[in-house]
Amino acid sequence: RRFGSQSTLQQGSSMVRHECGEPQPPPSEFAVDFGKMVFKPAVIRKQRKIVSGWTLQQRAQIEAPFTWVSTTSANADLANFLEKEGFKPAQVRGTPPKYFDCHVRRGGRNDVICLEMDESGKAQTGNMPWYALQAAHVLHKTGGQDARLQFRTRIPLTPQELNAVRSMSILKVTADEVTSVLPAEMGQVVYTSEN
Repeated sequence: RRFGSQSTLQQGSSMVRHECGEPQPPPSEFAVDFGKMVFKPAVIRKQRKIVSGWTLQQRAQIEAPFTWVSTTSANADLANFLEKEGFKPAQVRGTPPKYFDCHVRRGGRNDVICLEMDESGKAQTGNMPWYALQAAHVLHKTGGQDARLQFRTRIPLTPQELNAVRSMSILKVTADEVTSVLPAEMGQVVYTSEN
């Protein structure tokens, strides 16, 4: 998703990049989710039980001594939070088409690709997993849900990789279920969700 409009300099840079045959920058988005920030013991040093807010912020940004556990929240909670932070909802025209997010683990443990499938189960687009460029956390003072705000990006699959994925049968979609039909030698479907 893109917020705001491109400057003249950015548009000119995009045109030059396109004419030179250089790839476009990878897609990026601003994402928000609710959950809980669970700190690891490494956040405490020299047996000090009290850590200042400034020190905690620095350690969280540089060393990430925590685990983020996402939780499901009502859309109204998220909308209220974003409205208080100055965001406005984007105008969506018409009914968005149904599609599936599908993550496929290929060779190694960390070799995962993220596919967007149409309602018949055919791959439309493919990317590497999201990579957070910058993250900020809003911690709830009284023990409620925390919020995570991320600016993140991901690298699209090459045309050759995408064509190879499109030629495969990955998901079988019926009226009431979705099943993996990906051959084991091609990888393993590790996550699927309907959107």
